[in-house]
Amino acid sequence: MRLLQYSSPLERQASYINWPVHSRFSRNQLVQAGFTYTGTEHIVRCFTCDYTASANSWIPPENPSEAHARCSPECSFVLGIKMCPTFNTSWINKYSFTDSPIHTDSIVPVTDTSPTYRFTDESLQRLQYPQFENVMSRIQSYTNVSKQRPKLLAEAGYFYTGEADIVRCFCCGIGLAEWNHQDEPWVQHAKHSFKCSFLIREKGVDYVNDQQTRWKKIYNPKHPALEDKDSRLKTFAGVWRTDIEQTPEILVDAGFFYTGEEDVVRCHYCDGGLRHWDPGEIPWEEHARWFPFWIFLIKMKGREYIEDIKRKTEEGQRPESTVSTVSQLPCLPAAHRIYLKEVEEEKDLQKIKETNRQLKEKMKCIRCRTNDICMLFVNCGHRKTCEECADLMDFCPFCDTRIKKRLKTFLS
Repeated sequence: MRLLQYSSPLERQASYINWPVHSRFSRNQLVQAGFTYTGTEHIVRCFTCDYTASANSWIPPENPSEAHARCSPECSFVLGIKMCPTFNTSWINKYSFTDSPIHTDSIVPVTDTSPTYRFTDESLQRLQYPQFENVMSRIQSYTNVSKQRPKLLAEAGYFYTGEADIVRCFCCGIGLAEWNHQDEPWVQHAKHSFKCSFLIREKGVDYVNDQQTRWKKIYNPKHPALEDKDSRLKTFAGVWRTDIEQTPEILVDAGFFYTGEEDVVRCHYCDGGLRHWDPGEIPWEEHARWFPFWIFLIKMKGREYIEDIKRKTEEGQRPESTVSTVSQLPCLPAAHRIYLKEVEEEKDLQKIKETNRQLKEKMKCIRCRTNDICMLFVNCGHRKTCEECADLMDFCPFCDTRIKKRLKTFLS
């Protein structure tokens, strides 16, 4: 069987999500040599000729490319490299992938969160909204967007969706809302969609890296390795049940990734978990219903959307297609069985210790992760930072609301 779906270096790189930590060769070397990871120990396979071997069977100074050519000299990929010397590794050298191990079962806040731009194959990124590729077509889409000038938004790649103040990039498709007068369109683009090829082309890699560095100081997702859609989508690949109405693409768009357990998904930012999905349930609505105050949700959908979901919930409105839960349970959407709150299942001592650790962690400043929280922000009412970090902020790092006053609080 020819693994033609791995003809792109990016696709081959994605197969190494569980590559063993201790290996003789890096993932970059193996990807460059045309190999994909089989998922078993150190065994890799060429996507073209199916040559399969253990990477640890090759002895340096021989590298994977040389071993490939020696063991499968007729491979079209090997011959292609020989006939096209410009292929080499220039793209890897310029835009190197991280070689730190990525394990879906151990993605925690301490994972390497270096904002260094990772290679995006521009030829692979199809325009999400090609009808708005021309800047004038984007400018003409704007009506009643008072907080930002249409020209600035359009130049940064955004067109107006016609809904509240939500705009989208014609290239990567990122949607942003809740614009303040102080928000700079290019900066917001670099913060939330750093792989966009239009952004990279117009502003350059250095600009994107600089904005990512600044953003990382206040943006603290629980699962930083899964902050971009492509990474989250890979967690669903080949394992998500096809009988579930909510598709991986829809769940990923709402910020979720698959945990690998039944139909349990989690938000990459807030770590909120949902399960038992029923037909008719909309991931964005469930996110807004159960985890409404996270920056990711607010920035992507806007407070108006969240308030609308809250109002519908309080009024008891339910989607017509949603199946009611069993009579012994409250009549709430099935996704209310929040995975994080199933403490009755946490019987063993190890899980209890982990719960205690998480509770202690919640008392730490969300910016420095060292000092205890003590500062209350007026007017949003959030208490999420220490005194030292609070003095450096003009906006609440939790909801992005301008801070009018800071009050120091004490636990009794």
